[in-house]
Amino acid sequence: MSGERGAALLEILVALAITAMLAGAAAGMLGMGLTTLDRAGAAAARGADALALRRDLGAMLTRLSAGPEAASGGEEAFRWRGAAPDGAGGWRVGFWRLGEELALERCDSLEGPCAAEREPRGAARFAYAGPDGEWRPDWPPGPAPALIRVTTEGGEMIFAPRVAGAAR
Repeated sequence: MSGERGAALLEILVALAITAMLAGAAAGMLGMGLTTLDRAGAAAARGADALALRRDLGAMLTRLSAGPEAASGGEEAFRWRGAAPDGAGGWRVGFWRLGEELALERCDSLEGPCAAEREPRGAARFAYAGPDGEWRPDWPPGPAPALIRVTTEGGEMIFAPRVAGAAR
């Protein structure tokens, strides 16, 4: 009888060891699966944020006012007289500044002080292409630039602004 008890105890210990190894492997696979789901969710959120940013910037940059002193820009900020989204699906007309943190600000004038309307959305740099196609860090003299480039952490966006309804 004592021999049977010993064999049963040994079998239980082997079964417990195998169960522990299987549980460890299952936990590892579950952890990898959850990490993959987290990464996929974060990538989807970044993609949705980038798409929303592109839509907002594109909408703003197609509503530039025509005429001298209607817009100005440098590498770290861009100002214009025109419309900007109000966040409720509508548009507000005035003077606006889009800064290096991509925070939209309402301004008193093209040169005047500005107050933040939206939270910053990440670092950005601006560049402007004149009629010759060369990129410059500052707004070119004369008519609005043919293209406006916004470089962010997520990549680069290039817009062809419309001035007074005409695509440039």
